[in-house]
Formats: sequence, structure tokens, C-alpha cells
Amino acid sequence: QRLSHTPNGNFLRLLAHLAAGECGPVSLLSVMKHPLTAAGQDRREWLHGVRRLELAILRGPAPGPGFKGLREGIAAAFRGRRADPEAESRLLELVAAMQEAIGPFHSLPRTAPLRPALDLFDEHLAAAERLAATPAQPGGLRLYAQAEGEALARHLALLRPAMAEMPPVQPAEWPALFESALSLGTTRCDRVSRGRREGRHPHVEILGLIEARLLDFDTVVLGALDETVWPQAAHPGPW
Repeated sequence: QRLSHTPNGNFLRLLAHLAAGECGPVSLLSVMKHPLTAAGQDRREWLHGVRRLELAILRGPAPGPGFKGLREGIAAAFRGRRADPEAESRLLELVAAMQEAIGPFHSLPRTAPLRPALDLFDEHLAAAERLAATPAQPGGLRLYAQAEGEALARHLALLRPAMAEMPPVQPAEWPALFESALSLGTTRCDRVSRGRREGRHPHVEILGLIEARLLDFDTVVLGALDETVWPQAAHPGPW
């Protein structure tokens, strides 16, 4: 399976398109509702706030571009008879948390000076890790968790020196460039009757009886140490 089609890789793709699209309603909600997004908050509280924001300003006429447009849309939604200072304050805090998490990656203008690809790469991943953070877990642990996350981390580690060798690019071209580079990576997803089988850890070897006698390791875990199974009971022979 291509890394760009995994939930972790798709999260990075959506974030890149959000930055290039100036926070349009569709791309904004795609990122904010993604299972990895929490922006440093409890995931349940974050999702509840996103739903309130959607109902307040994202189901009618689209707000202005960027986070400034979101704040103006919130102010307009709670003006006059709909005034609710507490609800308005909560939505503004939600938008502020989103903007702080994305940081300088929040806008990839179409007309701007060329920028080093490595700078865009680093800003992209830093924003993704901040967005994935919760009070209990850093964003990196959530973004690169499980077998798919480990495969993504390995591929990104290989991409970084390649990005350093690339010539400067237009910021608006970054989503297409990143998606192409991400699609080169794959992860193996074996499905068995009980669900998805995760890959083995690179520091762990599962050995048979012959291999265990021939190889040396710092720590060895012996399985099936049950009485009469291993060690085997002595055979009651004639001697």
C-alpha cells in the first residue's frame, strides 16, 4: 500500500493542500476532523469544538481566506441577536489553537519568492507533529505510531537529504511535489483472519530451536516453558 494512502500519509497530504488553499471550508474540515488532529487538546473536546465551528460559519457562505477570515466569520455569526460571548470565545480559542499549531506553514502563496524545498519539508512535518499532539502524547508518537507510522518515518528520513539537494521551488507547488515524493514509499499490510498483522520490530528476532543454539543475543526470551512440554519429561526406558 502506498504511504500516501495510509491514514498517516493522508494526514500529511491534507495538511499540505490546506496550506495551499488558504483554509477553505472543505480542506479545513478535512484536517480538523482527521483522527490524528488535536492541536494539543483532548481529542474529544477538540472534535466537539470543530463541530460547533462547522455549524456556526462553515455550512453557509464561505468565510474570507485564512485564519483572519475565520475570525471575522465567527464575529459576524455572533453579532446582534445571536450574541453569545462565551460560545464566540470558545470558537476563537479553537481557531487560535489551530493557527498556532500550523505555525508558519499556514499559507503557501501562489506568487512568492522561491524557497528551499528542505525548509518547506521541515515546516510541514513540524506543523503536522504539533497538530497531532494531545495532552497525553506528543505529536510525533501519534503520527509515527504502529507499522504504518514506522514505515512513514523511515521514508521521510530518506526524503530529507533528497530535499536538501533539490533546487528552490514555488511554495504553491509544494503539495504536488510532496505527494509525488510520498507516493514513492510503500508499507506492507498483511491481512489475516484476525485483522491486520503488524510488521516485526527490527531489533527482535523470532528463532527456532536450531537457530537459537547457533546465534548469540544480549537478551533471550524462551517461550512455552510449561511443565511436561519444555523441558520434556524423562522417558521411562528400561535403563
